[in-house]
Amino acid sequence: MKMKKVISILSIVAVVVLVSCKKSHVCSCSKTTNIDGVIGEFPIKDSVIDNSSKKNAVVTCNVGDKQFTQGNETITINCELK
Repeated sequence: MKMKKVISILSIVAVVVLVSCKKSHVCSCSKTTNIDGVIGEFPIKDSVIDNSSKKNAVVTCNVGDKQFTQGNETITINCELK
């Protein structure tokens, strides 16, 4: 009976360690332009976020989100973790 408890506890610890480990994540961004109602979408080169948990990688990737206006053009950059 004790051996089953030990194995169960070790299994739970192993799962937690594997889930929380740091690894590389890919951040994908796209640029959308709106010029007088004409919309264009352009991909931006993907970037790799190394040695990061998924939670931290999402935060880092979302830093790239921006929206600004230049004259009659609105530019939106949206980034998401793949």
